[in-house]
Amino acid sequence: GEGDQVVEPLLRFGQRCVLGCAVGVVTGYITAHALRKSWVPKDHVNIFVLAVALFTFGMSHALLSESGILAVVVAGFIIAWQHPPQLKYLKSFKLQITELCIGSLFVLLAAKLELARFMDIRIFFTLLVVVFLLRPINIWLATWGQEFENNEKVFLSWIAPRGIVAASMASLFALRLGEEFRAAPFISKRSPTQSSPPRSPFKACRRPRWQSF
Repeated sequence: GEGDQVVEPLLRFGQRCVLGCAVGVVTGYITAHALRKSWVPKDHVNIFVLAVALFTFGMSHALLSESGILAVVVAGFIIAWQHPPQLKYLKSFKLQITELCIGSLFVLLAAKLELARFMDIRIFFTLLVVVFLLRPINIWLATWGQEFENNEKVFLSWIAPRGIVAASMASLFALRLGEEFRAAPFISKRSPTQSSPPRSPFKACRRPRWQSF
């Protein structure tokens, strides 16, 4: 019934939260303990923590899909809360990985673009409005009252990343929905020899002249 349609998604969401938190707490405490005991050489700390993060994500996702990211986030919170001696190096490594991933994400999104679509004047006009009008307004409002020079605001308006997560998720959903749409059993192409379906008699009926107004 309608109650099950509301309860079932909430139940699945709760299961993923519980599993992700449990896996994250366990792996976070184990990793923090290994770092405090110096079981990992100093030169291998970064790669060790990265491997633990990938392992945590993979294990949680294998147990229950879409719970891996939460497990990794919780494990990171636990490690930061335990404050191992190598935390400063891990923060620096995290910043480097973040910049690398964001740059790679821009490249991957740009690779999905079709240049032929930009020949449409509507899309071209939309890009002009977003880049030269909306982004500068956004930067000027965000830096209102801050100690930024005009040339710095112009620089941020041109290169500051905005909406990269939303763009990446929209691209992911577009690919998945496209695959589902093409694989749907009720969608099939008619052969040239196949006759067209009969027209509905209701569509064939002419409307009274007064309804045209």
